[in-house]
Amino acid sequence: MLESCRGAMYCRSTRIPCEAIELSYVSRCLSLLVILPDRDVSLSKLVAVLTNDVLRRLLKDLKPVNSMAVWLPRFRLQKSYEMVPALRAVGITNLFDDRVVDMSRMTGTGVNLCVDNFIHEALFDTTEEGLGEACRPPNPLDATMIAFRANRPFLYVLLHHYNHAIVFIGAVCRP
Repeated sequence: MLESCRGAMYCRSTRIPCEAIELSYVSRCLSLLVILPDRDVSLSKLVAVLTNDVLRRLLKDLKPVNSMAVWLPRFRLQKSYEMVPALRAVGITNLFDDRVVDMSRMTGTGVNLCVDNFIHEALFDTTEEGLGEACRPPNPLDATMIAFRANRPFLYVLLHHYNHAIVFIGAVCRP
């Protein structure tokens, strides 16, 4: 993917050895943060120093740039998670036992229910469409353009701005 982005946020971090870019989606409630470790820093070293506080400071260090060329490979995350073992591990057990749980009011018929299985499926797919007007083909004559090339392993974080939550976090190991 080769794009020229107006309205992107960028920083070259002095706190951790990386550069980062944040691209807002059309809805503005979501954005994609890409954290690219320096060439001499492995992804595992970057992950080791990336705490919640470090991530928060990195987000504060991002500054708007007028013009930016972004080389970002398309990538896709698709995963299913069996949630019952995880819920049992944190002490949620009554939900799965029909002798203990009472969810009969949910049916309207008085028949009791319990949860037999719980599967969480997630899909995250990067495309140019969600970025809308913020990204266009680059202008090679723009001397002020910053180049961001995700041509080595990097981290990505999908952020929800209204509730300050991380929706997805992952790594692209073979861009």
